[in-house]
Amino acid sequence: MTPEAPTAARGVRSNAFGIELVSETELIGLPRTPNPPGGVATAIEVDESNPLGDDLAAEGEEVRFVHDLEGRKTLSVRFREDRGYLLTLPGIGSYRVRPDGLAVTCIPAPGAPAWKWQRALVNQVLPLTATLRGFEVLHAGAVAIEGHAVALVGHPGAGKSSTTLNLLLGGAGFFTDDALALKQVDGRLMGYPGAAVSNFPRTERELMEPGAPERLGVTIADEEEYRSLLAVEREPAPLPLGAMYFLRRGRDVAGATFEPLEDPDPTMLLGSTYVLSVRSPERLANQLGVCAAIANQTPVFDLLIPNSVTARESAGALMAHATSMLAQKRS
Repeated sequence: MTPEAPTAARGVRSNAFGIELVSETELIGLPRTPNPPGGVATAIEVDESNPLGDDLAAEGEEVRFVHDLEGRKTLSVRFREDRGYLLTLPGIGSYRVRPDGLAVTCIPAPGAPAWKWQRALVNQVLPLTATLRGFEVLHAGAVAIEGHAVALVGHPGAGKSSTTLNLLLGGAGFFTDDALALKQVDGRLMGYPGAAVSNFPRTERELMEPGAPERLGVTIADEEEYRSLLAVEREPAPLPLGAMYFLRRGRDVAGATFEPLEDPDPTMLLGSTYVLSVRSPERLANQLGVCAAIANQTPVFDLLIPNSVTARESAGALMAHATSMLAQKRS
C-alpha cells in the first residue's frame, strides 16, 4: 500500500535542516521563509483526533528506543516499510513520517503543552525527516563564524550547549542547537541551519552577567528546574562546513588546548550521527560519504578543556582559534 500524497499544499512556509516545510499554522522554531527557493516541501499536519497513533504501533518493528535513568521508555521509533515511521514520546505526542519524508503528522498527547510537542517535532522528527530526504544529520551544535558553519560535538556534560551560547554572546551567529544537517553539493560539504530554538542550561544563566540571557533570545518555556527553551535569531542560509571541534572536559592541561586531528577516527565521525533509526543502504552510503568528506575537507580538532575553565573562557578560545583559521582560509 502506497501512502497518500501530502495534502498541505498551502500554508505557512519555513525551512529547517535543509528541507522546505509547509504547515497549517506557524510552529515553534520554524520561522517563516519569505521567498522559498523552490523544490518539494514536506507537509506538516496536526491530528488531535487520534491520540493513540495507528496500527504502526502494533505492527511496526521497533528500530530504536530510549529509556531514562529510572527505566521508563522516553522515546520509541517504529518502522513499517509501507507506512514509514512512528515516533512516540510518552506524555508529549506521536509523529508519523512517510517513508520518503514528504509528510509528517503530529499527534499531540492529551494535555501536552504546545511548546513541548512542537519542540519534539524540531528536535527529533525533523532530523529524521531530513535524513529520509537525503541529508546526513550529526549530533552537533553549530555557529556561524567568518562565513562558515563551525560544528561543536561533545558528550553530555562536555559543555557544548553552554559553549555555544557564549559563542553567540561573543558575536557568532546561531546555526543549530543539537542537530546539524550536512550534504555534499558540487563537491563541497555544506551545513544547513536547524530550528530557531536553543536549550539554555539554568546553571549557565546563573553564571552570566545581568542582561546576557535576554540578548540571546526570548524565553518560550522553562522546563523543570534546569533549562529554558529560547527562541533565537537563526542564520538564514546554508554555509560551507569550516571546522569541527570535539569538546572534551577534565583533561590535565593548563588551559583550553586545541589538538588537530589529521586523520580523524572513522568511528568517532560515524558515532556522531543523530539519526539511528534509518538503516537503508542509500542512507548508509550517504552517511559514509559525508563522513569521508569531513575527513578529507574539514579541519577537525580536539578541544581539551580542564574543569577549571568556564564555558565563557572556552568559547573565547574557540572563537579566536576558528576566526584566525577561517580568515586565513578565505584570504
